[in-house]
Amino acid sequence: MGLGVQWTPGSPNPKKQFEKYIRPRIERHIIRVIHGGGGIVPARRTVSCMVWNGFIVLGDAACTSNPIHGGGIGPSLLSALKAAETIKEALEIGEASIENLWNYHHKYMKIYGAKQASLNILRIYLQHLSNSDLNFLIEKAIVNSKDLLDVVHGGEIKINILTKLGTAIKLFSKPSLLLKIKTTKNYMDKARKLYLNYPKKQQSLKHGIRKPKNYSACSKAN
Repeated sequence: MGLGVQWTPGSPNPKKQFEKYIRPRIERHIIRVIHGGGGIVPARRTVSCMVWNGFIVLGDAACTSNPIHGGGIGPSLLSALKAAETIKEALEIGEASIENLWNYHHKYMKIYGAKQASLNILRIYLQHLSNSDLNFLIEKAIVNSKDLLDVVHGGEIKINILTKLGTAIKLFSKPSLLLKIKTTKNYMDKARKLYLNYPKKQQSLKHGIRKPKNYSACSKAN
């Protein structure tokens, strides 16, 4: 139902949120419940490494959903497309090794992953936005729906939006809010640039890749 519940201690219970806000709106339309359930949406940047020897991960398993609204079908299809291309190329070379599959990262980051990393910064900022600042932005209608869609779809806060925000915020004497938004934009730009320059080789990944406990057996099998 898209209740936006965070996986943190003390967060609202999703079932209770559903019963309180959603069920009263749809109850008169329900004849009978066939099945009830829920699921977790990985609203964050993609995982750091998506390949191994003879292995490639995509979709929700690779955390490819949009960090702002949780939409995942489109990104999953994009990751599947790039995975298929990479697998084909690797097999044509002769082996689906981690080295031959590594280019999957570059393909995905270019088409969607870099934007995802940028939007993850925005998500963190929005989740820590005070009620006062959030109410201010909504009540004054400083950013319209088109501006928000541009940010979510493009993965960046453009200069025209920042200029509009700056003018409005100065008018209503909220300089600290403008500073926070500018800082957020800077971090978003850095995140996008970082992911567009994803390491060329596995060994260059900053924290490395943890080998499974039965690594030697896996290596022999491969």
